[in-house]
Amino acid sequence: MRPSSASESKKPRALASVVAFIAYVASVVVYVVPLTAAKWLRLAIAMAEAMGAGAVPVVADVGELSDLVKDDVNGFLVRPNDIGMFTQRVVALLRDRGLWARCSEAARATALRSCSVPVVAQQWSRCLRDVVDRHPAVIADERSCHCD
Repeated sequence: MRPSSASESKKPRALASVVAFIAYVASVVVYVVPLTAAKWLRLAIAMAEAMGAGAVPVVADVGELSDLVKDDVNGFLVRPNDIGMFTQRVVALLRDRGLWARCSEAARATALRSCSVPVVAQQWSRCLRDVVDRHPAVIADERSCHCD
């Protein structure tokens, strides 16, 4: 569901009437991860993909999630399990088209700058070069390779 425009009714609606679970990332408007479990589930990749599609993250301020999200810039960071604040942030994004558009543009820019294929490939390349530089004898030793 897209954020409502100023001309739409301001009647209070149940959160369930404005939020849907969407299977396709391209359709996501808001990406929500309220639980501390996000730290262990490594949802940052899924969040980065959603951000790349323009979704605005509203996520628990834990682990890798808070590395990409800058509060009130490209999404919102909320205390883990604070369902009231999560609800407020999601409803604000759905009601205020300008807020959503500003955060959506910033979220997409963040994902492209930090998580695009060329950027991640370059990060992996640096990491692998660092391993080779630190352990040249191990890398050069054919017997240490178990790739057969």
